[in-house]
Amino acid sequence: MAIVNDLLLIDDSNALRRVLAKYISNKFQCNVLEATDGKEGLEKVFNSENDIQLILCDLMMPIMDGFTFIRQIKLEEKYNLIPIICLTAKSDKKTVTTCIKLGAIDFIVKPYDLASVAEKINKFISKK
Repeated sequence: MAIVNDLLLIDDSNALRRVLAKYISNKFQCNVLEATDGKEGLEKVFNSENDIQLILCDLMMPIMDGFTFIRQIKLEEKYNLIPIICLTAKSDKKTVTTCIKLGAIDFIVKPYDLASVAEKINKFISKK
């Protein structure tokens, strides 16, 4: 039985999202829901029959960026405790600090390798 049953992956890069979703699904035997931007991500969370237990969210996306997504989800009492790991090409101190202040539990800097993603997910699982 998987420790994470449902994970939401939000990233506007179709190729990157598909590769990462397949990897996570296989590695952790979990269901990976996918969204192309923060707005679609919110819809997936709010309308999902699934029990989303972890969110990986890109920051720089059209329609709704990751910062706005995090702000919005943290306003919803039913969902504000879902852990969020930010995916970002920006690794400057301001971006990282903003992610953490908004409520993200960690961040992954792009470009990343799949092993580093697994390590961050394992870190979350070990704290669960």
